[in-house]
Amino acid sequence: RPAASEPLYVVVPRESTDVFRTATVENPLDSPLLPGPVDVYLRGAFLLTSRFELTAPRGKLAVGLGVEQGIKVARNTRYREESAGLMGGALLLRHQILVELRSNLARPAPLEVRERIPVTREDEDDVQVSVHTVRPAWEEWQQELARPSEARMRGGYRWRVTLEPGAREELRADYDVKIPAKQELA
Repeated sequence: RPAASEPLYVVVPRESTDVFRTATVENPLDSPLLPGPVDVYLRGAFLLTSRFELTAPRGKLAVGLGVEQGIKVARNTRYREESAGLMGGALLLRHQILVELRSNLARPAPLEVRERIPVTREDEDDVQVSVHTVRPAWEEWQQELARPSEARMRGGYRWRVTLEPGAREELRADYDVKIPAKQELA
């Protein structure tokens, strides 16, 4: 049966500059889709073999469609230490993340850029993480609960942008980690 799909490009530049094509598809059936392989065709030509997860009736599933070579990504970071607090009793670790995007596609590309910043343990009150400048605005990102066996990631954020054909865009995030001077970052 025919089903509507929404394309989305996803990149996690901290791990890799590869941009992955995905499509969110709604199950058009009144019964569940069972997990297994699926052959994907684009405009009648075989693209790749992917995998479906168990999907509820009329539920949504994401299908991986391989790497998109037409979107280029570069991630650059800056870091510096400063003394902070009364009498220099703390270290302020300043971080800056710059992600540069460039589209060589002939069509607009909805892109999700995922990033992660450090989080503190629940019992660590003397370590503080604070986010300052973020351009454009990002939102917290939580992993899907569809795969309970995977470890849950904390501190995840995502930018959602649409790159027009031939467009360039820069994403920026600045955050600080404040620790007591007697400690060191491991």
